[in-house]
Amino acid sequence: MKLNRGDHVVILGCSNGLARTSGNVEKIEKLKKLLEEDYAFKVVIQPSVFIDNNTGMTLSARSRADILVDSITKSEIKAVFDVSGGDLSNELLAVFTEADWKHLKVTGQKYYVGYSDNSVLLNSFMQTESIIPVNFQLLKLVEAESETAKMGFESVFVEQTSIEWQMLNADISNRHATLKPQNVIGGNIRCFLKLAGTDYWPKNRANVLLLEAYSGDIEKIRTYFAQLSLIGIFTEVDYLILGNFTEIHNKQQEQALYDLARNYASQYRLELYHSQYIGHHNKVYPFKMRL
Repeated sequence: MKLNRGDHVVILGCSNGLARTSGNVEKIEKLKKLLEEDYAFKVVIQPSVFIDNNTGMTLSARSRADILVDSITKSEIKAVFDVSGGDLSNELLAVFTEADWKHLKVTGQKYYVGYSDNSVLLNSFMQTESIIPVNFQLLKLVEAESETAKMGFESVFVEQTSIEWQMLNADISNRHATLKPQNVIGGNIRCFLKLAGTDYWPKNRANVLLLEAYSGDIEKIRTYFAQLSLIGIFTEVDYLILGNFTEIHNKQQEQALYDLARNYASQYRLELYHSQYIGHHNKVYPFKMRL
């Protein structure tokens, strides 16, 4: 599904709201201006983007859920861009009602775009074919070194081209391969694991598990991988894609991460890929979780 000039889009927050600082307000306004001037989108900014001025806290889960459902179910809306992150996305799952899910499932096809903590929603929305989940932080379009993000945005949403992934099966090399995923699960490894034991843990077979992280040194990532193994998710996929692991990178532990991933890939006979285009830094691409 392409986004075309004149399409209606919404910017909102399902996780932690942004502090209403002059810098954050300016960044959101800059993003709105870019979408309107460069792509001729009709943009609505919802109050859930920011914390509540009266309480100094993120809006309630019910308020954020209502804004999300209302935005997705409006027929003219083609994409919902979630610019939040943090810890609170799973609050929405706890307050979603059967009526909410019914509304979401009967809406026309559209994008829900988020990253990091919103991995819980990206994976939950895999249960309904009317929503196309995309792993991407839209604010990267207006941050430093945004050229890669802009190119990816246009490639995925406007031109709909594929992305090449660096293979890591045997060694860290410059070999490339084009991987065309059918269904993707995962995202931020810590936040994805929040779904374990819930009704929102992936039930339908996907062929790709995508993992990235902002926080977490090698010991934390090792225990996350062990938990994924215990849950059995590695037996359900054919490919494992590693995105950027920020703390791992900063602590120069990437070789240990690659060795860890290779061990699991070998044990479960997974094809292993790596891409710096996914994660919390600025040079990222949107990643469709369902084609």
